[in-house]
Amino acid sequence: MTEYLTEVESIPSTKQMSWFGKRKELVEKYAWAIPNTEVIQRLRDMSPLVEMGAGSGYWAYEIEKMGGTVHAYDIDPPEDTWTDITQGNEEVLHGYTEPLLLCWPPVNKSMATRAVDAHNGEYVIHVGEMRGCTADDSFFYYMDEHYTLEEVIDIPSYEHIHDNCFIYKKR
Repeated sequence: MTEYLTEVESIPSTKQMSWFGKRKELVEKYAWAIPNTEVIQRLRDMSPLVEMGAGSGYWAYEIEKMGGTVHAYDIDPPEDTWTDITQGNEEVLHGYTEPLLLCWPPVNKSMATRAVDAHNGEYVIHVGEMRGCTADDSFFYYMDEHYTLEEVIDIPSYEHIHDNCFIYKKR
């Protein structure tokens, strides 16, 4: 079990997924999405990975802790990170063929589309909502046009959030 999930599950069940104050605190400490062991093992098995928009690197940290490799990038990494995060934007992806990990790409921003377009690999892993709180419409249209959804892994979510891990393969 991941540290994040352990902390979420330690909250009394009547309040577990419904309080936004605690959610804000946990998102800042860990990540926008809550990984479980199943998803981390699956991503470890797909590694090495390249992650764009890694934030504090919590997902990369959990994957690395299980023996995987993640090349993590963020345009503006925070001072305190869980693992090594290299500053960089989507342009760094041009040489990568490893699966691309996008964990909660910014809503209504084109970062996810630019990242997928710059990436040279066969697989894209999107963690977040299918449509809603993550990425923008152009990302989902791009994925529908150029990729096939191969796998969906359920992950824990906060109330009114419907996160999953979506694994796509280029057509």
